[in-house]
Amino acid sequence: MIPLVLAESGDYGQIIFILIAMIVGAFNWLKERRAAQRREEFDDEYDYDDSPNEIDDVYEQYREEIRQRQAQQQAQQEPAVLSRQPAAQPPALTRNKPVSQPPGLPAKAQKPRTLSAAERQALEQIKQRQQQQARKKRPQVAGTSARAQLRSPQSLKQAVILQEILGKPKALQ
Repeated sequence: MIPLVLAESGDYGQIIFILIAMIVGAFNWLKERRAAQRREEFDDEYDYDDSPNEIDDVYEQYREEIRQRQAQQQAQQEPAVLSRQPAAQPPALTRNKPVSQPPGLPAKAQKPRTLSAAERQALEQIKQRQQQQARKKRPQVAGTSARAQLRSPQSLKQAVILQEILGKPKALQ
């Protein structure tokens, strides 16, 4: 009844799809049926119903044998353990001498040595470089004017990026 109604409406694509689905379903059903028959024939030919019980029996036998061997080994080791004498305890440690400083370390702190002229000059150069690097790395303070901040190319780039992030969305512009 359904194919006739679809045929009358002129929708042949659905009819073809339904027929193909029915054919594929029939093939799958036949395939499963044959596989089930083969499994039954194989099970009848090779009777595997008893084998799990046999395997379980063999497993239990081996397990029981292992338990007996372990019990025998423990029984043999117990007399040996009982016959041992407790070991004598070592004498307690006592310190007769007070702890002193290890050799090689000075007993008193030494005075800091004075720097030579070349060392002082090198120290001054290091301090100057550190001050210059600290000046370069200083972040710009928000209190400065916008015109002063936009003079450097780096701050101009930051302003454009901030405007893109904090500004109106592109859809609303």
